[in-house]
Amino acid sequence: MAMPQKTDAIPCRIFVGGIDRYTTEDELYNLFQRCGQIVTINVIRDAVGPYAFITFVEEETAKVVLSQRYSFYIRGKKLRLSSAYLSNKPRPSYRYISL
Repeated sequence: MAMPQKTDAIPCRIFVGGIDRYTTEDELYNLFQRCGQIVTINVIRDAVGPYAFITFVEEETAKVVLSQRYSFYIRGKKLRLSSAYLSNKPRPSYRYISL
C-alpha cells in the first residue's frame, strides 16, 4: 500500500497551528463559525504542541478560510492555517490478548 503524499489533502478540513495549550474547541468555534458551518473541531495536545483540525461542511468554506489565513488571532497570537493532509505516520498497532 502506498504511503499518502502531500497531495492527499482532506478537502473540507484545515490545520490550525499557533494555538496555546489553553485554547478550547469553543474558542475556535466562536472564531471560525462566522466563515461557515462547522462539522467538527479537534484540539490535539501532544509532544509536538497544541494544534487543531477544523472540518467544515463545505469544501469552499475551507478554501475561503485558507485564502484569509493571516487574519485569525486568539489571545493576541496569530494562527497558522494550512490544508490538512492524510497522515503518513504509521498508526499504532494494537495486539489483543485473551485472558
